[in-house]
Amino acid sequence: MKIDFKKETFQEFEKVNKYFLKYPWEDQDAYVDFISNMYYFLSQACRLLASAASRCDLNLDLFHHRFIAHANEEKNHEKLVLHDLKALKTELKPCMFSMPPLWQIQFYLIENKNPLSLFGCILYLENLSLAEHIGPSIYKKCLQKYGKTATSYLRVHVEEDHDHIDKLYDVLQKLPEDSQDAVLYSLHITSSLYRNFISELYEKHTGSKQRQKELAA
Repeated sequence: MKIDFKKETFQEFEKVNKYFLKYPWEDQDAYVDFISNMYYFLSQACRLLASAASRCDLNLDLFHHRFIAHANEEKNHEKLVLHDLKALKTELKPCMFSMPPLWQIQFYLIENKNPLSLFGCILYLENLSLAEHIGPSIYKKCLQKYGKTATSYLRVHVEEDHDHIDKLYDVLQKLPEDSQDAVLYSLHITSSLYRNFISELYEKHTGSKQRQKELAA
């Protein structure tokens, strides 16, 4: 049975919507913490794509070249975060413990299961940036608060062409069943790990402040 990857992806977003909607994006410390952690993931993105490309057999040549092209598109994207931090006159924050598992599990799946597993991670994270109620909404809030020079990371990822994601959905529908299952598994793993990250970040910047108010009352 063919998997509806678009439906599966957006169903996973329902599990994190509340964190994005209520996260204090206008709080500079919270905003800096978010983009800092994305810096650490972005620094691994090209390496993940290169790893997946290197493990595609000749019968997966289409995907081998797709991964290479994608790696070229992602090149130096982590520097966008550094640009934004410089504009805000602040420093990169430490990587939270919940962030590294996002890329670590992908290296494992690529090397030990199926290199096409990485598409599950790609589907989740890229659609997160493109989903109207998440990426564009967050970018609008941050743009109003911090200006164009301090929101280049969000701008680049939100303004990416939606068309190539739609084409990827079509390609994934044509994969053998075992590869589709591998992509779906990776999608669900990515969703679970990302939820761990964003909920930890949310608690850090909202829960602690709420407790402080309660103690001061």
